[in-house]
Amino acid sequence: MKRAAAIGGIAALAASFNARVAGAQAAAKIRLTTTPIDEGAQAYYAAELGLFAKHGLDVEVLSFTNGNDAISAIVGNAVEIGNSNIMTVASAHARKLPIQLLGEAGVYSSLAPTAYILVTKTSLLRTASDLNGKTVAINGLGGITQVAVQSWVDGNGGDSKSLKFVDVPFAVEEAVLVAGHADAAILPEPLATFELSKGQTRILCAPDDAIAKRFAIGGWVVKTDWLANNPTTVRAFNEAMREAARWGNDPKNRQQSAAILLKYTKIEVGAANRVVYGEHLVAADIQPQIDVAAKYGILASAFPAADMFVPPPFRG
Repeated sequence: MKRAAAIGGIAALAASFNARVAGAQAAAKIRLTTTPIDEGAQAYYAAELGLFAKHGLDVEVLSFTNGNDAISAIVGNAVEIGNSNIMTVASAHARKLPIQLLGEAGVYSSLAPTAYILVTKTSLLRTASDLNGKTVAINGLGGITQVAVQSWVDGNGGDSKSLKFVDVPFAVEEAVLVAGHADAAILPEPLATFELSKGQTRILCAPDDAIAKRFAIGGWVVKTDWLANNPTTVRAFNEAMREAARWGNDPKNRQQSAAILLKYTKIEVGAANRVVYGEHLVAADIQPQIDVAAKYGILASAFPAADMFVPPPFRG
């Protein structure tokens, strides 16, 4: 009986070990790209805090500076999930690309602006009408940064039709501005505060209020066929990102989240305003960008935000 019990005990241990090994081997692999700014930092938090692993995911986090590049990578099967600004996602949806919106990333609130139009310290530009005919550096033509500038200029006495836009990665926008290759540039926090600390630029305005007092800046995008073939993985990803959002939104974690952001982006947050992270996909957070994109011809017409959402069982 003792021998049988011992054998049984060994068998149980072996079964437990094999189960753990099988579980580790079964970790779903995801290639994910995010934008290396506060808006897309949920992915960095989830990786650093072990939240992906907690939910059985093996996630390789990559950084792309442009939402259009993220969409192209998803459609081309270079990555499974990506972060892109909502306006770029809406444009891709309107072009009938096979992508769907999985969840919200960073959310803008007028209570703490997180993007600014910058000009040089010596610039004579002071008002919206002063920008008429000028060149503005933005990250992603036809995206939120362009429309934010247009909306603010038109809403404050200028003429956005006279503006010229150049597509420049966030990381080099200030250099382009200081070198005189653009008259103004729009930068998000905390990069804006970092560049301002150099003393070569100043704030002209915080333009995003011209879109709405609250709206989702970006979201997590997935290819339609991959979504359909990986429902369990998608649900696990949503849970991990929801936990990361809650953690990032908790004020007591701001110092630690700033350290994670610095590790991945080399940007000091300092006293910069921080985004909040959407914990659920809400149409009211998405619709303002669709409507303003239609107003400025980036979309042929507006459509209900929910048209590009993943089905409810998969939703973040």
